Amino acid sequence: MNHEAKPRIYTIGHGNAPFQEIERILRLHGVATLIDVRSAPYSKYSPDFRKSALAENAAGAGLGYRWMGDRLGGTETGSVRTVPAATDGPVVNESAMAGALAEVVALNETGPVALLCAERDPEHCHRLITLAPRLEALGSEVFHILPDGAAHRHQPSLGI
Repeated sequence: MNHEAKPRIYTIGHGNAPFQEIERILRLHGVATLIDVRSAPYSKYSPDFRKSALAENAAGAGLGYRWMGDRLGGTETGSVRTVPAATDGPVVNESAMAGALAEVVALNETGPVALLCAERDPEHCHRLITLAPRLEALGSEVFHILPDGAAHRHQPSLGI
């Protein structure tokens, strides 16, 4: 049987790492474009990841850069609004998110992409609970890049 490989999409969190460390890890996985999914693309503690600096750093490293936090972000200003624990989970603007995820899948056809957020551990980020399942429903395989550079396939029932 001929099984075609599903397109692979990565996720990564920058934490307090310098851009050079994240760039090195992205290169290990052949990532061509960084898609910023932070609804507020600014960092008080990591100046390399302020939106304008990140765009410059990515360009200087030969990486594409797109900000999609307005539709794929994980806070109230983005597509996903964090809600109190007493509710069932995040409130999602499905229409905006669906359009943005279709763009991610299309962009991934031109070269591997990585969704970037601030949280290094995907288990504590909307990349795991909101974005990865939707991308997999669109036919992609999602791999979460951990701080040590290892990439683990998304497993809905087990977290990573």
